[in-house]
Amino acid sequence: ARYASGGPLGRSPIVLTAHSSGAHIAMLALLKGKLSSSIDALIGMSGVYNLELAQQFEQERGLTDLSPMNPAAKGMLQECSPTWLANNCNGEIISSLPPLLLLHGENDPVAPPVYSQELHLLLTEKHGLNCHLEIFENVAHQDTVLHTCLGKGRAQSTIFEWLG
Repeated sequence: ARYASGGPLGRSPIVLTAHSSGAHIAMLALLKGKLSSSIDALIGMSGVYNLELAQQFEQERGLTDLSPMNPAAKGMLQECSPTWLANNCNGEIISSLPPLLLLHGENDPVAPPVYSQELHLLLTEKHGLNCHLEIFENVAHQDTVLHTCLGKGRAQSTIFEWLG
């Protein structure tokens, strides 16, 4: 097993799992070189990886005034987007990234799956990274977490299969 306890790492692995804005922040930290040496893998669920696209999506829904996204990014949406960083960061940081699993629901009304699809394409096609993407049919934003915790749907089994 790739991540079996006490396996090739000599210790239990650290697999960070994050959802939505947490997935965004975890990926941002990885791409800024702040986290790679601390974890052995990252599972990002329903992540918001492109803040410019997310802001456009929020504007279309009339949520711009309610969103904390622009103030949190201090107006630097592009520089705070993992997709932008993945496209522009140096090879040393990219080569230090751990294996990545991106999970997203096809029917996500909060963070459309294009966010994960775009990041996956950049990481695999441009950089040749070990990044796996699963888009689940009939799954909404919160369902990736609920299905993982409750063992419903395919999220939990996909994670266990990926972990090996």
